Amino acid sequence: MKKVFQYLCAGIIFLMLSAPASSDTLNVTYEYPALSLPFLVALDRNLFKKHGVNVLPTKLAGNRLNFSTADIITGHGLYILRQRKVGPNRIGFAQPIAMTNKSGMIKGLLVKKSARIKNWKDFKNKTIVISDYGIIEWQESSYSNGTNVQYSGRLGGALGTALAHEKSSPGGILVGGGAVKSFSRNKKAHALHGFSYVVRKLQAKYPKKFTLFAKNLEARYFSSPHFVATTYINIGNTSNKKDAVRKYFLAVDEAIDFIRKKPKSALSVLPAYYPKLTKKSAQYIGIYKFYKTTERLDKKAFSGTAGGESISYHYKL
Repeated sequence: MKKVFQYLCAGIIFLMLSAPASSDTLNVTYEYPALSLPFLVALDRNLFKKHGVNVLPTKLAGNRLNFSTADIITGHGLYILRQRKVGPNRIGFAQPIAMTNKSGMIKGLLVKKSARIKNWKDFKNKTIVISDYGIIEWQESSYSNGTNVQYSGRLGGALGTALAHEKSSPGGILVGGGAVKSFSRNKKAHALHGFSYVVRKLQAKYPKKFTLFAKNLEARYFSSPHFVATTYINIGNTSNKKDAVRKYFLAVDEAIDFIRKKPKSALSVLPAYYPKLTKKSAQYIGIYKFYKTTERLDKKAFSGTAGGESISYHYKL
């Protein structure tokens, strides 16, 4: 009798796990802490439950995005979606993210005081450490931690735009995690460009050694604001889940309100989802300006700018 009961329990559990998600359940993939912050705050504060929608969260590892099973991708997923040639007819976005000159530091350019860098022209023949792979346009063979890659006009993104604008070419580029870790003691490295988490942590550890040269370069050299989306919707998968998507928006909009009112409390939820983060180190992460679905998006201001191509993906219920 005991064995029969065990088999029954096992069968019930199997059916529960193998059953397809209901129309009020959304499979949500999340990735970077700063970009997925509204979703994680909503999850942590039980806002999805409050608004009557179930979410099944999956943390994205690298570029391993299973688009066919994802209902919503939260975070900077557009690059990954492009790799899979997913067009506006299959994906839409909502709740965009902005980064402006007036916002908190999202990315920073840190320089060593000993390098005596006072203006952009002083970067000539200097070596720069890059901690953000997304702003460099190298061939794959150039991606090796700590390798000194000679500047060849292929430095892309905000920093490359800034240096090109000032006609100042660096002498070399140090790429990757190993280069970042050795930056403070590497005599050949003069500056570091990366997300606020890296920059602020180094500033706090060596206040007499480094100084902040610039922040949020995209806003200065590309557009103000520069934006991507925080919520990407798989249109095909959610065609019969529109009410669930609407409730999802309500929950995340409420989370955005909470982030604006209590930014430190919002950042404190991150270590639960990213074990390598401590509550102290989480506070080093910069907070973007998140737009709620109820807030008007100025399409004219965004068109033709960095991130402006996302306009064609704008999602409407």
